[in-house]
Order: sequence, then structure tokens, then C-alpha cells
Amino acid sequence: MGRRHLDRSEDRRRDRGLDEVSLARVRGPHQGRHGQLADLLPRPGAAAPPEVDPAAGFARIFGDLHLSADERARKIAERRRVLDAVAADYERLLPRVGAADRIKLEAHLEAVRDIEGRLESGYDESGVCAPPELSDEPDLQTLAKVPALGKLQMDLLAMAIACDLTRVASIMWANSSNIDPFPWLSIHEAHHELSHRGDSDDDAQEKLTKINTWYAEQFAYLLARLRAIPEGDGTVLDNTLVVWVNEHQKGNNHDRSQMPYVLAGKAGGAVKTGRWLRVDGEVPHNNLWVGCMHAMGIDEMSFGNPEYCTGALSLA
Repeated sequence: MGRRHLDRSEDRRRDRGLDEVSLARVRGPHQGRHGQLADLLPRPGAAAPPEVDPAAGFARIFGDLHLSADERARKIAERRRVLDAVAADYERLLPRVGAADRIKLEAHLEAVRDIEGRLESGYDESGVCAPPELSDEPDLQTLAKVPALGKLQMDLLAMAIACDLTRVASIMWANSSNIDPFPWLSIHEAHHELSHRGDSDDDAQEKLTKINTWYAEQFAYLLARLRAIPEGDGTVLDNTLVVWVNEHQKGNNHDRSQMPYVLAGKAGGAVKTGRWLRVDGEVPHNNLWVGCMHAMGIDEMSFGNPEYCTGALSLA
């Protein structure tokens, strides 16, 4: 694929990012619960605030599940009043805007009404939606506890999706200048430093392979958690699209061509799995994100800077 990756916020010409489009269009009562680092960019120059403390994330995401019936009813009524006010604003604006803006406003209004309907239907009582148990391990924020912290964050993400408390979520393990070692893998050099060593450095390549294998195992853990939760005639994973991506294809020269992406989950049948796809030529990465939006039912034809987007990469 071509050299454009996720358009960053410094490009002021950029269109809305994938996360912003998803948060605006994918329906759910709570949207954008964020993982370990600020990965989502809701608008240019404004990263979504991360939640690094699993206990704080747990309280924010699952707090309503522990309320009494009366307390829950009061909270639902408060949210419904807010939604009614938003819907009324949309209704007032509709006659004043052009055709293109009207379509967007009607889509947002539909999303608001959908959320109201979901509030009416109440919370999941099937037993499938159950908050994960918080770890009682001390000092989860220390480097040695990164594996335990990561699993806890993935457990929270999986159950938040299963409970329909969010429909968009992200986990970013580290930023691209990560200076942390991996002591649990007996690797004591910083990941960033290792990634800048030459291709002929066998020691660095062996350690980088070990690190990437560990990340693959964490991705597999998240998929297994989603696959283990039944939903409809399948599982939560069947109705989800999970994307694993790095910032660079190659660290020592910051190459972003021929980027590898791993996609898992069928997005409710919109994505055909079990394939290895090679996309030759200068195909921009933006096209993949447009394909992901289409899989989510979002009828957008561009992602990021339109100059670097030539259409949708089909995932069907």
C-alpha cells in the first residue's frame, strides 16, 4: 500500500478522521471509551483523553450496572431529557440548511432517536453482560506489570462492547517513540532504540521479533475474549471489526509503504475473513479506512486528506 498512514492532526486540510466519523455515526449510549493512551483524534489537534487507570475506567463504564432500579431510572430519565433537547435543536435546524447538510443532520437525528430507543429497552439482563473482575494486584502502573495491566484493559474493552456500553474503543500499547524495555521478555533495551538498529543487527532483529510476537499474543487474547461472548446467532467477535496496526512498517527508516494490517472479526457479515491480501502499487492507506467505514455501515467516500484517498478498499 502507499505511503499515507493515518492522517495526523497537524494536517489542517484533513477531513474528519475515522474515529470521529465512527463516534458521530455508530450508535451507542456511551461512545469513545479510551484505552491506555491517547490514540483517538476526535478533531484536528485534539486527542481524546486516555484512561490509564483500570479502576477509574471500570467505574465510568460499568457504574450504572450497580445502581438500584430507581437510581437507574432517574439516570435514564436525565439522559433522555438531554437527548430530547438535542433532537429539538436538530429539528429546528433542518429547514434552514442545504440538501447535503440536511442529510447529515437527519443521520445524526436518527442516531439520537436510536439511542433513546435503546434507553427505553433498558440494560442487558441475559447474564452475558457482566462487568469483569478488577485485579487486586498492587502497583499495576509499574513497568513489570504491563502484561497484567494490558489484559485488564482488554477485559474492560471486551465487556464494554458486549454490554453495548460503547461501540468504538481503542487500545494503544505505546507511542512511536517508546523508550520502555520489556523485562518480562528479558529484553532490557528500549523498543525505540532497538527499532532504529540496522537490518543486519541480528541481536536487534531477534529481540524485535520477540516483541512483535508478544504483541500478537495480546491481540489474540483480545480476539479470544470477544469470541467467547455469545451474541445473537454468533459471538461478539462476529459482529465486530478489530484492526491491529503499527505506526511504521519499518522503524529504522520510518517507512510507511507496504504497511501490514491485521483485521479480525466479520463486522456482522460485512467482512470476509480467512484471507491474506496483497495490495500492490501506490494505494493509499486511507482507502482501507474507507473500507472499514463501509463495513460499519458508514457511507463516506473519503478519509483524512481527500488528496490521498482514491476510494474504498473492499473488505467483502
